[in-house]
Amino acid sequence: MMRARDGAPLQIEHDAASRTGTNRDTNQDAYLAFPEAGLFAVADGMGGHQDGDVASQAVIGTLMELVSPGDPLAIRIERTVTALTAINRVLHRIAAQRGPDAVIGSTAAVVVLGDDRAGILWVGDSRIYLLRNGQLHRLTRDHTFAEQLGTEGSAGRMLTRAIGAEGSVTVDHYVTSVADGDTLLICSDGLTKPLREHHVAQRLAGPIKGLASQLIVDAVGQEARDDVTAVVVRLKRPSALAELFG
Repeated sequence: MMRARDGAPLQIEHDAASRTGTNRDTNQDAYLAFPEAGLFAVADGMGGHQDGDVASQAVIGTLMELVSPGDPLAIRIERTVTALTAINRVLHRIAAQRGPDAVIGSTAAVVVLGDDRAGILWVGDSRIYLLRNGQLHRLTRDHTFAEQLGTEGSAGRMLTRAIGAEGSVTVDHYVTSVADGDTLLICSDGLTKPLREHHVAQRLAGPIKGLASQLIVDAVGQEARDDVTAVVVRLKRPSALAELFG
């Protein structure tokens, strides 16, 4: 169990869901929700390229091997970065064997929890949000031309960085504080493109059960055609009875 800054225990509640896009035969998104290890992630295979689902599943499979909740947060973050850079080399090497134009790539957005802190790691345009005291904060910055140049339009949505796209990759990461009542959202761009952030904030303020699926339904209702994935994590103090008998 996690601990708040004052030493009080924090429970991790979570909800997760994914849905294949209406214009896809297979779901190229993948996710990981492992509360016992304080590890949550979303990977979105690069659409329009070969084996996007293979890439996203490879990213998640690599992260699943990092179950070490008892280790210090800094070490767990370092291992996560190392794992992502390693699978980047593997995917790039496989693509190179298929020809000079082949790309097998994926985004990655990862949260590593440790007591009153969280490691935030990402590559690409899958996002991580934090809802605290009713205010929604985006904790990641998209690796896209739009974000880099401040432009809009479909061309601007092209990724400038992804796992597997190049021989090497930089994983952006930092540590932020978390507290009782915080809600984290990790999601693919199939969710963030059709939904406005104020709508996401309103949804995240509600009960967590079924919340990921509800967000996906909302995105589909806004004619989202891409794969959509959401992982929601909420931190809360257990009730007095739970502490007494838990």
